[in-house]
This record gives sequence, C-alpha cells and structure tokens, in this order.
Amino acid sequence: MVATNLKAETMKLMEQRSGIEPEMNVIIENLCRPGGPGLNVFIILQGFPRADIDIPAVRAERHRLAELRNDHKDITEKINQNIQVLHSARLTSTTIEDTGNHFNFMSFLLFALIKLVNELCCLFLVF
Repeated sequence: MVATNLKAETMKLMEQRSGIEPEMNVIIENLCRPGGPGLNVFIILQGFPRADIDIPAVRAERHRLAELRNDHKDITEKINQNIQVLHSARLTSTTIEDTGNHFNFMSFLLFALIKLVNELCCLFLVF
C-alpha cells in the first residue's frame, strides 16, 4: 500500500518536473536570444547597464528562472529519494522471500575436483 502511494507520488513529481522544464526553456531562450541580455550580467564595459534592454523585466525573468531551477532541483531530489525507497523496499522483500527455507547452493557447489598434480604443476580437473 505504501509502495503504491509512493509510486503515485513519484509519478506526480515527475509530471511536475516535466511541467517546469518547458517554462525554464522558454525563459532561457528569451534571455539567450541574439542581442538578448543573457543569463549573467547586463552591464557594458564602462559599468553602466545596457540601454537596449528592459532591466526590471530581465530581473523578473532571471528571478523566475532561479525559482524554477530551485523547484526543479528540489523535485529531482525528492524523486531520487522516492526511487531509492521503492528499490530498497523491493530488495528487502525479495531477500526475505529468498532466505526463507532455502539455503545458498552456491556456497556448497564444488568448482572442481583435483584428480592429479604432476611435476609440471598442471592440474587435471574432473567436472
């Protein structure tokens, strides 16, 4: 029951992340278009802001991009945690089932039986 809820939550988080990514891409495309302000600074070499851009609009877009990046990072971390919990739950359930009344055959399986060792240190194996 918990795994089903966790899986549904993870799928919902993946949908949220997929919804954030196009908005981030649109903002990045607007900022990085030819002649655009870019993602970093919009100051010319003399230290003054560029006259051809709307500074408040650029700051608002960059602020929104920073919010979306933080949300994307948080959602991705939560998805990662949920996936780890889901996989650890599956691993635990399979190891409990496997270790029930069975024993590990690999520890008792003979690899080879030494038949003869001669002077040249060659082993003749019987399988």
